[in-house]
Amino acid sequence: MLLTEQKIVELFSREYDRKIFEILSELDIGPFPGQAHKDVPVITRDLKVRHVKTLLLYTIDSVSPRDITLRTPEGRRFTVSADEFEKEYKLD
Repeated sequence: MLLTEQKIVELFSREYDRKIFEILSELDIGPFPGQAHKDVPVITRDLKVRHVKTLLLYTIDSVSPRDITLRTPEGRRFTVSADEFEKEYKLD
């Protein structure tokens, strides 16, 4: 087998990709603070959410353990309980 420069580069590239994939698959990134587990998105300020029934878009203004304050596009603020938020809003 004749090793050309191109074949050597391909071999190194394949081995590099394999090693990177191996390292990344071994990483166990746990949940962020305030996140139940790593598959649940983190709710943060300025995140866009949509009301499930009306499809209106809101921006999260602040988050506390018991409630979330939302902001309308016009700038009006209102607060919903964390339970209500989970049931009635989704990430946009």
